Amino acid sequence: MQVRAIDEDGLRQVERWLAADPVGGAIFGGFYGHAVDRWAPLLQAPSRHGWITFDETGPIGFIDLEVLDDEAEITYYVSPAHRGRGLGRQTLTQVVQLAAGVGARQIHASVDPTNEPGLATLRSAAFTDLGTNEFSEAEFALTLPNPTETGPAANPTEAASRPDPAGTAPPVDPTGSASRVDPATSVEPESAGD
Repeated sequence: MQVRAIDEDGLRQVERWLAADPVGGAIFGGFYGHAVDRWAPLLQAPSRHGWITFDETGPIGFIDLEVLDDEAEITYYVSPAHRGRGLGRQTLTQVVQLAAGVGARQIHASVDPTNEPGLATLRSAAFTDLGTNEFSEAEFALTLPNPTETGPAANPTEAASRPDPAGTAPPVDPTGSASRVDPATSVEPESAGD
């Protein structure tokens, strides 16, 4: 799996995926279904990061990450054509690496309680089930090890720094500078399915 910083084309791809996805559109469409207008301005903040995920066939989904202090809120999505192949788990692994790379020590995610693949993916990644939040979503958290206590952290950009399949994306900078969208050119956590 590879990632590249989201740009206007990526934001429009997110809108197309959600417009064609009845399940994902119902969950994410209100915000990400209008990604150019709603998500792009938020990506100007140093705490907000966005990526498009790729496999060998091309774009497969997206990642949205917001880190405040050392706590990250995550959202990720796998497009319907790519579900059921374990890409949700691979994407979640990438999310954890990216979050650690921008200084997160704890990661939070919520998922619709009827989204069995999403629940299974978070549980398989050792996220702790915290119960139901105020929006009737299942709430999960993962505490990352302190890198000073466990030795050097894995390089979160190792996989991300490979070129994208089209060969046009710059390497991902987990500090966030590469994840910004130029406003002139131009959040609900968890996937709609694996």
